[in-house]
Amino acid sequence: MINQAIQDCRQQASVYGQSSGMPRARAAVAPANLIGSSDATRSLRASVARAAARKPLRAIVLGEYGTGKKNIAAAIHCEGADDHGLQVVDCSEASAQQFVSQYVADVLAGVEDSSVLLLDSLERLPSAAQRELAECLARAHTDQGQQGPHILATVRDSIGQLVDRGALCAVLVEALGSLVFVPPLRRRANDIEELTTRFVTAMNGEFGKACTPSSRLLASYGEYHWPGNVRELKSVTATLYHAAEPGGDLAQRLDLVPELLNHTQSNVRPLVGSTLSDVKRELFVETLAHHGGDKRLTARTLGISMKTLYNRMREYRPVA
Repeated sequence: MINQAIQDCRQQASVYGQSSGMPRARAAVAPANLIGSSDATRSLRASVARAAARKPLRAIVLGEYGTGKKNIAAAIHCEGADDHGLQVVDCSEASAQQFVSQYVADVLAGVEDSSVLLLDSLERLPSAAQRELAECLARAHTDQGQQGPHILATVRDSIGQLVDRGALCAVLVEALGSLVFVPPLRRRANDIEELTTRFVTAMNGEFGKACTPSSRLLASYGEYHWPGNVRELKSVTATLYHAAEPGGDLAQRLDLVPELLNHTQSNVRPLVGSTLSDVKRELFVETLAHHGGDKRLTARTLGISMKTLYNRMREYRPVA
């Protein structure tokens, strides 16, 4: 259901209407396809569905750099309000405060505008504008004849830390309500093969080179921690694709992405000369970190029971 709504929404993801008298907002972004079958991705799909079911549509999408927060927000829009336009405002731009002030004035004046507002990098919006928006939402909520505006936002860091630093208005966070966490790629390790295959298939369709992601490539991908998340995975795959011969293997030019090779070497070479006990400890700690602290996924990867996992955690605690 979610992916079908996203496909329908992609058909209209270029130009959206906006009310008269408001500063120009950016064009809409394409909604994410939510590819993958990992536990983290299934949880994300459920979060998107819950946020999309809320009326008026309000949510904060948070996650690391490169996780696709704007695309996830667009997916919420497509699932929950695909008959409305989507206006995207970059809160890091100087004009953002003016835009929000005019938006608030229009809402309070009763100007008709059913579009969904997406505030990208909400923590970059000046505090005064955040408070103004929070007060607007509170007033709209008390008006029995008005459902209130549809607002989505993205943030990069922890909500609590941003509020503590004064970068986010706590009242606005409460007014926006739903929190949708986009997991980093290291917590979606089981999705890397499917994502890579989808990227390569799309490029084959565009460029006709009929390249393939080999087991060697996927093994290198699986050993890397992807600090740039899905955005980095897509960029690296494109680099290797364009360097490969038609019909060839993308792993032919891994030398073009030295961080993949260096990461593999740095993980293997220091183990030589270590005791078996140290190697087991290192493997356990690194696997747990690779899965973002997900204990069940770590136990499944290592092929051990949850009881054994907790015993290992107690045993290795001084080192980990």
